[in-house]
Amino acid sequence: MNKLNAKQIINSNLIILDSNAKNKEEAFEEVSSLAFKNKIINNEKDMYDGLVAREKETSTGLEDGFAIPHSRSKKIKKAAVFFVKFKKSIKWETFDNKPVKVAIFLAIPENESVNLHISVLSEIAQKLLNKNTRDFLKKENDKNKIINKLFENEQKNEKEENYKGYVIGITACPAGVAHTYMSAKAIEDFAKARNYKVKIEKQGANGIEDELTNEDIRNANFMILAVDVNPAKMDRFNTVPQLRVPVAEPLRNMEDIWNKALTKFRDVKDQILNTEVSKFEANKINGSFLTRFKTKTKAGSSTLKNAILTGISYTVPVIVAGTVIVALVTIIQQIAGAENIKIHANWLNTLSNTAGGALSILLAPLLSGYIAYALADKPGLFPGFLGGLACNAVNYNKIVNGEIITVVAGLGFLGGLISGIIVGYMMKFSKKYIVNKKIQGVITWFIYPVFGSLLIMCLILFGIGKPIALLVSLIYDGLTKLQNSKAAFVMGAVVGLMCVSDLGGPFNKVAWAFAFASMSGALSETGEVVKPELLVPYSAFWAAGIGTGWTTTIVTIIGRKHCNDAEKEAGKISWLLSSLGITEGSIPLALSDPGRVLPSFMLGGAISGGLTSAFNLGSNIPGGGFITMAGISFANGSFSIGISILLWFTFALTGTLLSSLMLISLKMLKSKKTIKKVQENTKEI
Repeated sequence: MNKLNAKQIINSNLIILDSNAKNKEEAFEEVSSLAFKNKIINNEKDMYDGLVAREKETSTGLEDGFAIPHSRSKKIKKAAVFFVKFKKSIKWETFDNKPVKVAIFLAIPENESVNLHISVLSEIAQKLLNKNTRDFLKKENDKNKIINKLFENEQKNEKEENYKGYVIGITACPAGVAHTYMSAKAIEDFAKARNYKVKIEKQGANGIEDELTNEDIRNANFMILAVDVNPAKMDRFNTVPQLRVPVAEPLRNMEDIWNKALTKFRDVKDQILNTEVSKFEANKINGSFLTRFKTKTKAGSSTLKNAILTGISYTVPVIVAGTVIVALVTIIQQIAGAENIKIHANWLNTLSNTAGGALSILLAPLLSGYIAYALADKPGLFPGFLGGLACNAVNYNKIVNGEIITVVAGLGFLGGLISGIIVGYMMKFSKKYIVNKKIQGVITWFIYPVFGSLLIMCLILFGIGKPIALLVSLIYDGLTKLQNSKAAFVMGAVVGLMCVSDLGGPFNKVAWAFAFASMSGALSETGEVVKPELLVPYSAFWAAGIGTGWTTTIVTIIGRKHCNDAEKEAGKISWLLSSLGITEGSIPLALSDPGRVLPSFMLGGAISGGLTSAFNLGSNIPGGGFITMAGISFANGSFSIGISILLWFTFALTGTLLSSLMLISLKMLKSKKTIKKVQENTKEI
C-alpha cells in the first residue's frame, strides 16, 4: 500500500487521541462533526444517520478494545478514515463483551470511483486482526506513526508445500467493506496456520473479488460461507460440501467453525494443490506472442460462452412454460374441436394466446439482457433488455394478391443473441474507458444506461434490422419465382431450410408467411381447394419443422455424454412440441452450440422440404406439426391419401435422421478434439 493512498483518505486532522465521548452516540456525533469540518460530507446528520443505520444491522465492535464503525452513502463526498482513541473506554457490543478503547471510522462514498479506496479501507480492517498492531495503536500517541502503522506493507510468509487440503469460501456483509474482508482474512490465516491451501472470494462493495475458478472448485475439499446476505453465483458450488455461518463468526470462533467444516471434508481424486510455477517456467509457457494471443483468445471465447449459457439459463423457463401451455391447449383443441373450444371454453384460447405472446415478447429481451449482464454486469442489463425489445420491433409487410402479409415480425432468438453480445462488449468497453472520478456517479447512473440503450436501439432498428428486413423481402420474392418456375425440389428445400434456420425468427417467419399465403391462394372463398399445387409449400414447411424437436430428443438420448444439462432437459419435451408445430422447444440446444446445431437442422429441413415438394404433397389443414399430416394428399391426385400420408411421414423422418446423424457426428468430433488438446497440454506439462 503506498503513501499516496494513505494521504488521500487520512491525515492528522482526522485523528482524535483524547476523545471525551461517553457512549457510541456521542462518538458518532464527534466524528460526524469532524467529517463536516473537513468537507467530507455536507451535513453532519447524514454522516450520523449512516453510522447509526449500519450499527443497527449488526454491531461493528470487534474484540480487545476495538471497533470499526462505518457509513456508506451517496452523500459522502470522498473516502476517509477517522482514528478515535477514547480517554475512557466506552460500552459497545463486542465479541468479547469488553468496552472499546479505539474506534476506526470508515466513510465510504457509494459510487464506482472509490474501488481503490475500498481496497485500502478493507486492508485497514484486516490489520486489526493482528494483536501487535492493536497493542501499538492503543499505546501510540504520535499521529504520523499511527498513520504509518495503518498503512505499512505486511510481509507474506506462506507455505506452499505438502498442503493437507484445499479450503475455499465466500464472505459477504450488507455494507460490503469491513466484515467482508476481515472475515476472509481470519479464515485465510487460520487455514494457512494449519497448512491448508485457501482461497476466499470476497463479494463486497467492489463486486466480486478473487473470484473462485472452476479449477478452485474442482480441487476444494470443503467450503466456508461467512455471509449475512445471499451470495451471488451459488450454482457454481453444487458439488462442494458447505458450512454457512454469519459473517462475523470467523472473527470470534474460528476454531469451532473449522472443526465443523472438517466434518464435511470430501476426498478429491487427482487433486492439484501446488499449482504455482516459477517465473522462468511462466515465461517459458507464456513467452511467445502467439501463445499469449491464443491464451487471451481462448479466455475471451470462454467468457462469451459462459455469458450465452447465462442467457440460456434465464430464458429456458420462459420457453418451456410458453410452449408447453400452447401445446396443451392445441391438444385439447384437436380432441374437442377448435370451434367447440371457441364457443364453450374460449378461456383456453386466452391462456394460449397469453402464453404464446409472452414467449414471443420476452424471449429476445431476456436473452439479450442476461447475456449483456453476464459480460458487463449491471451496466449491461437495461440496455440489453431494450436491445431485445428493439429486435421485437423490427417488422416488414408486403402486399401479396391484394392482402397485407407480415413477412418479418421480430428477429427472434438470434436477434436477442446478437443484441446481447453487442451490448455486453459495448458496456464492458465503456466501463473500462469511459471513467471520470469527478462525475462517475453521473456516468454510472445516466451515461451508461441512457446512451447504451440509445446506441443499441438505433443499431438494431436502423442498422441491423433494415438489411434483414430487405433480405427477407427479397427471399419472399425469390420463393414466389421458384414456385412459378416449377423448380419444386429447390423451392421446398429453401422453405424447409428457412423453417429450421432460426426457430421462430425472421427467416422462419418469412417461410411460414409464404407457405400460408400460398395455401390461402389455393382455397376459394367457400373453402374449396381450387389450386391444389399451392398447398405444397405449407406441407413442406412442416415436414421440416417436425425434425427440429425430434432431432433434439434423439441427439440428447443417443449422444447424451456430449450434451449439457440444458440440452438434455430440452430433449425431454422438444419432440412433443415440434409434433404440435412448436419449433421453439429446440432453442436451448441451438443456443448452446449454434455452429453445429443449426447447420444440422438446416440439412435435414432442406431434405424433408425438398422431397415433400418434389413429390407434390400438399395439405389443406392450417395446423402445424403432425396436425398438418391429417390433410396430406397428392396435389395432382396420382396416389391415394394413405400413400400420400406415408410418404410425407417418411420424408419428415428422413430429414430428422440425417440431422441427428450429422449433429451427433459433429459433437463427437468436438469431444475428440477437446480430448486431444488436453492430452497435448498434459504432455507439454
